[in-house]
Amino acid sequence: MIQKEIGEQALSKTCTTYPRNLNKMDGIYELSGRVSCPEIARLVLFEAKGIEFEEIEIDIEQQWTLLKKNSSERGLAQYFWPIRMLSIEIVQNRQISLGDRMVLLGLFINALQKDIDENKGHTIPNVINSYKEKMLDTDYLRSIEKIQVNLELQLQVLFELIKSRIEMGISSERYQLTFNEMMEGLKINQEKYTLNSFKFNYEENFKNFYSPYMNTKEYIMENYIVNYLFNILFPVLSEENDSLFLGYAIISTIYAMLKVHLVGVSGKHQGLNDDVVLRTIQSFAKIIEHNATYITSIIEELKRNNYYSLAHISLMVKD
Repeated sequence: MIQKEIGEQALSKTCTTYPRNLNKMDGIYELSGRVSCPEIARLVLFEAKGIEFEEIEIDIEQQWTLLKKNSSERGLAQYFWPIRMLSIEIVQNRQISLGDRMVLLGLFINALQKDIDENKGHTIPNVINSYKEKMLDTDYLRSIEKIQVNLELQLQVLFELIKSRIEMGISSERYQLTFNEMMEGLKINQEKYTLNSFKFNYEENFKNFYSPYMNTKEYIMENYIVNYLFNILFPVLSEENDSLFLGYAIISTIYAMLKVHLVGVSGKHQGLNDDVVLRTIQSFAKIIEHNATYITSIIEELKRNNYYSLAHISLMVKD
């Protein structure tokens, strides 16, 4: 309304920038879109070939807000580019399912974190080269597929996160609709709910309503993750911050929570279609990605319940 009545020049920096996501790495601007915008979500999520990156000449508007700025000149940050490139390659490797790709990403990040903790990152290039080879090793990829999922433990973790989300309250009407549909689809009553009923309804929805749609359109979730990785300048490495695993934990938990929302919503609608998926992801992104407090609370919840480990987080992402 401000733009319509007074003109674009009257907008605040935030409103002028949004839904653009502007970062700067090594003096180069990176411009992407926020999936919390319905039109950006449509353009990003439904690109069947996957997200590609282009280097172009563009005028950066002075009033656009720069969200993140970093440099790979010193310390561990010198490994930013190879880690980032391989992380995206892993997520986009369609030889295996997306859940298995997220497990592989976790193994890669955990190996890097272990090297940082034990060797101060001196052999990071060796770890990167090792996982480049693993990406080409069919037997290794098949071994990840064979990892058994403890669904009981997986859903227990997600169950606790849903309860945490309920306790925080909801301010967005659009997300409230999505949340209510998830709860109804999973037959969860906010007054009284049990893990056993959650597990039964989740399994039924996943098999009958979620999988038939997502088996042919898994690229939607892949695109969401790649876009999010790019948005946040993953991996966040600097002299002050050497916690690679924290970034992976956040990304994986958001992915797992989004999947629960979609599984629940699929039960409410007895299936999924593009419009329902678009609205679910967009409203979820708006309430989650723009809420640093909630993201922090997710990690605190994982740590409080002793779930902050590669083993537990891998459980959340694997189908």
